[in-house]
Amino acid sequence: MGLDDLRSVGILGGSFNPPHLGHRALARRAREQLGLERVLLMPAHVSPHKSDAENPGPEHRLSMCRLLIADARGLSVCALEIERGGSSSTVDTLQALHASHPDAELTFIVGADTASTLPAWHEPAKLLELASLAVAARAGSTQQDVLDRVASLGASSGG
Repeated sequence: MGLDDLRSVGILGGSFNPPHLGHRALARRAREQLGLERVLLMPAHVSPHKSDAENPGPEHRLSMCRLLIADARGLSVCALEIERGGSSSTVDTLQALHASHPDAELTFIVGADTASTLPAWHEPAKLLELASLAVAARAGSTQQDVLDRVASLGASSGG
């Protein structure tokens, strides 16, 4: 099944250095709990938020992601950010997905620790216009902290 046929797609992005069973579990749980038809693991070419020390390279991380989800129904790997090259901006990725699949409802999946950093991202309010936000609980991050930080994006964007 190609993306063209999908109505609901989750995007789980990151450096995936390395991809691990926690990523797979998060993607599967998000797919099940949110009723998504597909969740895409989207490895960044270059993560703007993480050091690339000991990085095996984008192609290697992409291959590891493919191995991780090889037998997982409803999970796929998307090479969009790696093919685009350079520093990966989530808003650019969501715009590209929206342009190529305008009928698909996009859900951006992040951990609570990452969601709390959204105000520092490139065009975070635009990101929230392009996709719903699904936040997974993480140790050290409270639900209220995430809600406060994400709510501030709506206030700063005028709506």
